[in-house]
Amino acid sequence: MPTLLKPKPISKWADLSFLISMVGKGLLGLGQMGVRCGLNLGLVLALLAGLRWAYPVSLLALGGFIAYQLNKFAHTGDMMMIILSVIDIFVIWLIWREWKAHLRTT
Repeated sequence: MPTLLKPKPISKWADLSFLISMVGKGLLGLGQMGVRCGLNLGLVLALLAGLRWAYPVSLLALGGFIAYQLNKFAHTGDMMMIILSVIDIFVIWLIWREWKAHLRTT
């Protein structure tokens, strides 16, 4: 049999290494999403409670998310990071308006 058609033996260790790396990447992404969702939920609850510190902290947190997303876009070219950043900018604008309205009423 010619060498080009001969199947290569696959190392069990290479398969295991690949599996571990894929599971690790999935868990890392899940952890990042969990942290982001938890932080957003906490900030939304603080905003709904009318806590004054929640407005600037929310703006800073969303700014941090945008910086991370744009960095990830620069390295991967993933357009979803741009879409998420645009949504975050819109939410920043809404929080900013609400904060100014809250300051006028107090």
